[in-house]
Amino acid sequence: MDVWFDSGSSHNTFARRGLEYPCDMYLEGSDQYRGWFNSSLIVGVATHDGVAPYKSVLSHGYVVDGNGMEMHKSAGNTVDPMDVIARYGADILRLWAASVDYKQDMRCSDDILKQNADFYRKVRNTFRFLLGNIAA
Repeated sequence: MDVWFDSGSSHNTFARRGLEYPCDMYLEGSDQYRGWFNSSLIVGVATHDGVAPYKSVLSHGYVVDGNGMEMHKSAGNTVDPMDVIARYGADILRLWAASVDYKQDMRCSDDILKQNADFYRKVRNTFRFLLGNIAA
């Protein structure tokens, strides 16, 4: 059995369990247009009277290193979220995630995280100063 057909037909499991068909949204990586996403669309339309298995699709990019290269353990260019949290705190990781455009590949490196940490520190210190000077 083709692996793409196998995973692309998995939406039928949800339909048989009484869940709504089509689902509200597919969350897809940009590499899946020819793989799981396409297979799911073909199988869904063929088995459900021409109706796609989703109402909308959200396509996202990938986290790449600061140079735009794919992250791989063997290349040694990965960023471990737990290391980021230990070094900068979870708020910096949240700030990075909120500041990137998820529709494209998202660059992440120590320099980028340092810039986010500096920005966070400046905003936090500004608010501390403002709050400290408010007359009660």
